[in-house]
Amino acid sequence: MALQFEAFCAGGLAPGWSLTVQGHADAGEDKFEINFLTDAGDIAFHVKPRFSSATVVGNAFQGGRWGQEEVSSVFPLTLGEPFEVEVSADTEHFHIYAQEQKVLQFPHRHRPLATITRVRVLSDHRLAQGWGLLSGLDHTAYKSQPWPSCIPCHLEPHATHCRCWEAEALYEPPLPSIKYEQVTV
Repeated sequence: MALQFEAFCAGGLAPGWSLTVQGHADAGEDKFEINFLTDAGDIAFHVKPRFSSATVVGNAFQGGRWGQEEVSSVFPLTLGEPFEVEVSADTEHFHIYAQEQKVLQFPHRHRPLATITRVRVLSDHRLAQGWGLLSGLDHTAYKSQPWPSCIPCHLEPHATHCRCWEAEALYEPPLPSIKYEQVTV
């Protein structure tokens, strides 16, 4: 799988954030994953929709070891079709939605959430766009193909959340509702 996007969140995550990834599930491609990483090198939360088994897998990698996988057979994604996956968190769980349908609830195994400082998306698929509301961010964002542009985070006065990143894919049709500026990394 290729790195599609990586964002650095200096203040860490907090309950109430969300991340949405949209793409197209090309035939012959099996999976993509979203990883929430700590500075210590742990993966606080790993979510991977698997088209070959029609499952969504959640797990955590801590202290050099994977934990017990949690697997959901609720799988509303279809090869050859556009998809949307949203990950959000409250004080106790990560919540994963696909096509606006809840597919998995995963308990926090790594605390506090503020120690989660990076989000990484890996994929076999064409990812059309992604955006997130993540709290306490510095606006450092890294990208790799096919996402050519990112919007730096700008906190409004007294805001508790900000739009961390938004991107548009290289393939047509363009997404006219997305405003972006070119960022050289």
